[in-house]
Order: sequence, then structure tokens, then C-alpha cells
Amino acid sequence: MNDNGDAKITKFAVLPATGRQGTTFAIDFTFVSLNGTGTGEIVVDIHTPDRIPLGAGFLLEAQKAGTYNERVTVKAEPDPQCDPTQQECEQWLPGTYNVTVQICNGECGSHHPHSSIYDTGRASFQITN
Repeated sequence: MNDNGDAKITKFAVLPATGRQGTTFAIDFTFVSLNGTGTGEIVVDIHTPDRIPLGAGFLLEAQKAGTYNERVTVKAEPDPQCDPTQQECEQWLPGTYNVTVQICNGECGSHHPHSSIYDTGRASFQITN
């Protein structure tokens, strides 16, 4: 546990910025920690034009002070296994997709002791016809 941990996002981008359905988008970010981090998580949320929630969380093991580069890729194509009669299925329609990344000590969004959000990054990408 490192209650004096920190992480500051210094670079954040989604590449390419524009693409068609089927494009693989890379969410690239760099963070710097001066005091190291506690064990926590990185959460990626994508806010879609049709408001179907997309996101994932990744374990962030305790890190020493330093600079860290991260990349998460997303292929913007409908899931062929998704049954729209059973659940909402992201279709990757044209529009703006807003991406939020949080780096957290402990669990992001938790009110438990020792949990906190170190930093949040925001960017977006466009899907065109």
C-alpha cells in the first residue's frame, strides 16, 4: 500500500483521430509517478453516440517512481457473437466517441480507505461513413 503514491498523465491521444467502422484505434497515454504508485487499476471508458456503455479495467501493480507508456487498442467493429435480442450491441455508428482513462490507487470510484483517482485523461475519436 502506498498512500503517498501519485501518477500524472503527461500525454494522451487516440490514434487515428478519425476512421471508419472496422478501424483499430489505439488509446496511447504516458504517465509519470514521482513517488511510485500503490496497487490499483487503470479504467478505460468509451462514451458512444448510441450511449451503449463500453469499458474495461486493468490491474495496475504497484510501480516505482518513473515514466510509463500504456496502450489499449479497440477495434471498432460489431461483435458477431452479440445477440441484439438479448443485450445492447455496440454497432460503431458514425459519430464522436469520447474516451476517458483513469489511473487509480485501489479501485477507481471506490469510497474505501486508500482508494483515490491519481489522474484522468480525456480524448475522442470520430467514426465516419
